[in-house]
Amino acid sequence: MSGPLQGRRALVTGSGTGIGQGIARELARQGAAVALHYAHSADGARELCAEITSFGGRAEIFSGDLADVAECRRVVDAAAADLGGLDIVVNNSGVTKTRDPLALTESEYAELFDVNVRAAYFCSQQAVPHLERRGGAIVSVSSIHGGAGFPGHAAYAATKGALNAFTRALAIDLAPKRIRVNAVAPGRHQRAHGPRVGRRGAAPMSQGTTLARRFPAGFLFGTATAAYQIEGGHDADGKGRSIWDTFCERPGAISTGETGEIACDHYHRWREDVGLMRELGLGAYRFSISWPRVLPSGTGAQNEKWTRSAPTPISSRGGSATG
Repeated sequence: MSGPLQGRRALVTGSGTGIGQGIARELARQGAAVALHYAHSADGARELCAEITSFGGRAEIFSGDLADVAECRRVVDAAAADLGGLDIVVNNSGVTKTRDPLALTESEYAELFDVNVRAAYFCSQQAVPHLERRGGAIVSVSSIHGGAGFPGHAAYAATKGALNAFTRALAIDLAPKRIRVNAVAPGRHQRAHGPRVGRRGAAPMSQGTTLARRFPAGFLFGTATAAYQIEGGHDADGKGRSIWDTFCERPGAISTGETGEIACDHYHRWREDVGLMRELGLGAYRFSISWPRVLPSGTGAQNEKWTRSAPTPISSRGGSATG
């Protein structure tokens, strides 16, 4: 099957269900030969293998309990042997447990770290000799829990925080071998037999979650951003300099020497970002604009592109905006 990943070989752990199944399917659609690993979801893995084969792709199935390091090594090497090598490894296998942190048992704690962290570590380690032959990629599936707190997930969040730290450090170690290492951190997502979905396939955040049930009916969930951290476009449309620009240029102020000159480039890509929010089911977005965009010199005349009153299209829809 042709596609941008034609000739590439990928191993996706935990691909018998959920996110892993979706990742493996898309890799195959893009032309990659895919090794489908599962621990308990044999039926899902077989169904996906048949689906991939039906549209002209190649898929092989492997089972194994990745809580066992020996199984991590065996699955990686078996996948490489069957596919003729590896170019991509997706560490997706994971378990989650919603528990009162005071009630979590030692065995439950061990299972979380064995599958969510140790398996990713040793699958990645075993894959390096295969990946470095022509360069490759390791992608670990983290979670928003790795950077945010939610009730009943103390141990699970700890595993994802550890996975994020592992990813950052491993990326540095493997860069000379031409192996890219990244993590993705999904939040609420649609899956088979999951919650009822809303517009454009997004499950409304006000529905079904433990967090949502703690708020009054009709509570509006949304998100907010801080200008300098996401905007980029540091000199676009007459923007002046801010204290953040000055601070970031001070030697040693930022350990990595990075600045917000590009950041997420939200200033130029806000339409795409708002579209993503819509697909996530968010009902509100509180954005901010760097003050030097409004008053480039800090005082005096305003930048003609901005005003302190709400733009008509926003205010006519019941929203508000300030400079």
